[in-house]
Amino acid sequence: LCLSLGVISAIGVGMINVPANAASLSQKDEYYKQYQVIVKEAKEKYNADITLDPIDSINEKDMVSPKEFKKFIDKVGNNEFKVEIAKGGTDTLSLSRTSGSVPASKNATIKTDSKSFTIKISANFYTMLGNSRQIIDSVEDISSKSTGTGTWKQVGEGAYDLIDGRRTAEVTVQGNLKYSGMNWNGKDATVSFYCTSAGDIR
Repeated sequence: LCLSLGVISAIGVGMINVPANAASLSQKDEYYKQYQVIVKEAKEKYNADITLDPIDSINEKDMVSPKEFKKFIDKVGNNEFKVEIAKGGTDTLSLSRTSGSVPASKNATIKTDSKSFTIKISANFYTMLGNSRQIIDSVEDISSKSTGTGTWKQVGEGAYDLIDGRRTAEVTVQGNLKYSGMNWNGKDATVSFYCTSAGDIR
């Protein structure tokens, strides 16, 4: 009788020994199927090089709901970056000066329901005197890095356009963006820097 009970007990334990992550794995499969549809539509809508990693290489902890996934992709595709002066560090804002190199940085951020992704774009600005005020002569050492959810790897050296009588520089970086298993290759991000009459870069 004892042996029989032991066998029954062992069978019972085996029957209820379900992996703890079974529900999340099931959800992962469903999310991935919807991700595939969203990426396919986004590639056509934005004429972009967007790919999706194989499901086995995506950590379920990095996955967001399909609704949030689509919201992020649409914000990237529509360039809905919130641009702000970078806080902290010596390159936050330039000091007033009459000429020379001025370092400055800005954050371009996309926020969804629960995630935040930021590209920090930095450069050195060379100013000169023109029409009784400081204007931008050239922009060098353009760089970028990401913080928050996702990753960003800059491709190339960056570029800039001088507008508004050389008082404003539109600085553009291109890179490969990765978010929740999605790869957006060759994505541009542009921020504007303004040179005050005193030579500050804002």
